[in-house]
Amino acid sequence: MAESYNVPIITVKHGEDYFVLDGHHRSFIFRKLLKKTARAYVLKFPKEKSYRHVPKRPLEELPIKDVSVIDDLIIKAWQRPLSILKHYEALYNIPFYLKKKQVSLEDLVPTQSQVEKAQINAIKELLVPIVCIQYQDKYYILDGHAKALRAKQLRLESIKTIILTPAVQIDFGIVKTAEETNLKSLEDIETVG
Repeated sequence: MAESYNVPIITVKHGEDYFVLDGHHRSFIFRKLLKKTARAYVLKFPKEKSYRHVPKRPLEELPIKDVSVIDDLIIKAWQRPLSILKHYEALYNIPFYLKKKQVSLEDLVPTQSQVEKAQINAIKELLVPIVCIQYQDKYYILDGHAKALRAKQLRLESIKTIILTPAVQIDFGIVKTAEETNLKSLEDIETVG
C-alpha cells in the first residue's frame, strides 16, 4: 500500500472475466479503495487452447493470510488496517472500504485514555497512516494513538489517515464508548510511564 508501489497484477482472461493469478492482495486493496481499474498483465491462450474453467469468487470473500514472516516493520504495520477492516466487516456483517485522507489533528477523537510515553518517543517518522472511522465531522482513532500524539509533539497540523468506510451508514459502538469515557480530543489522552 506504499504510495509508489504499483506493480501490475497478472491475470488470465476467460470469456468476459479476468482471473487473478498473481496479485490477490493488491487486487483486494484496490477493491477496498474503490478503484475501478488496476494495471495488469493479461495472459492470452491460443484459440485452440483454453484455460481451465475456474469458479468465480468475489475478492471480498477471499481470506487474507500471512504467507510468510514479515520482518519489515513498515510492511508489518500496514497489516493493521487490513486486520481492523476484516474485524469490522465481521462485527457489523457488511463490507467496509478504505479511504486515504490527510486529517487535521483537531478533528481526531481518541478511543483509548492512556498511551505510554515510550511508545510515543519510539516513533521517529510517521510513515504509516493511523486508522479511523468517521462519524459526523470527527475521526475516531481505531489504531494509531501514539502516532497521533507524536504528530502533535512535532507540531504537525494533520496526519495521514486510512478511514474505514462502511457500505451503509451504521452507528459505531466505539463512538458511544468514547462519549461515555469523555474522550473528545487528543488532549484527553493521558501519557503514562
